[in-house]
Amino acid sequence: FRTDVDLPESDVPLAANERRELMLIAREATRNVVRHAQATTLRIDWSFSDDRLTMIVADDGIGIVEQAGSTSGRHGVSNMLERAHRLGGSLSIRSAAPHGTRVEMTMAVPRNHPIG
Repeated sequence: FRTDVDLPESDVPLAANERRELMLIAREATRNVVRHAQATTLRIDWSFSDDRLTMIVADDGIGIVEQAGSTSGRHGVSNMLERAHRLGGSLSIRSAAPHGTRVEMTMAVPRNHPIG
């Protein structure tokens, strides 16, 4: 397990519901690595730049097999996509070269963001 945190010295202003949604996306992505990836390394990276918060969960496992237009049996992936949408962000899940999977979630955090 490896992590890299590139966040400002000051707090990143997130409301409680945003922190919860981010935690649940990270938890589901991590759970998927443990359950399905057959990985030896899991990496979680956090960064904040240009008023955008980015979280990347990556592994060196077997990758993800894309099923054209199908999310059946993949409630975790659907849930992560819905959570990212509720945050006004984007989420991408793709196989990483030469092997593994990369889940990247990005959301805007304006400087005048209300903290809840």
